[in-house]
Amino acid sequence: MTLLFAFGVAFQLPVLLTLMARVGLVTAAGLASSALRDRRHVCRRRRLDPADIISQTCLAVPLVILYEVSIVACRMVEKARAKREAEEEAELAGGGNPAAPGE
Repeated sequence: MTLLFAFGVAFQLPVLLTLMARVGLVTAAGLASSALRDRRHVCRRRRLDPADIISQTCLAVPLVILYEVSIVACRMVEKARAKREAEEEAELAGGGNPAAPGE
């Protein structure tokens, strides 16, 4: 049962980190800089880790891959936010001409 719970939590990692990036709580640079430390300790979470080494490896490998996917997803969110902000600034700098009625 613990193993199922651990896998369930692990597979929510990209979703959680991507949502946190959208809100602005985390950045891809911050995740990437702490990634080395997190990769080393990914399997040492004693509350979720199974007892045997095979189960630990089966949990650790997908968790590291999902963490890397999270970093890529956060970069995509940040890039989209930067593009949207640049478009808004360009619109404001251009005078912000209101659309004609009926358009």
